[in-house]
Amino acid sequence: MKVPVKATYEKINGEMVQVEAEYAEIPAEVIAEYLIKNYRGSKEVTEA
Repeated sequence: MKVPVKATYEKINGEMVQVEAEYAEIPAEVIAEYLIKNYRGSKEVTEA
């Protein structure tokens, strides 16, 4: 999976806009393992 690992945002016309990003190939299994280890049982829900 190609995922952003670093991003730069700027405020343009009152909106936050991504202006630069670095991506890395990370296997889905690694992402799933991280989420399970760190968020299992978490009841907190946030919206983007």
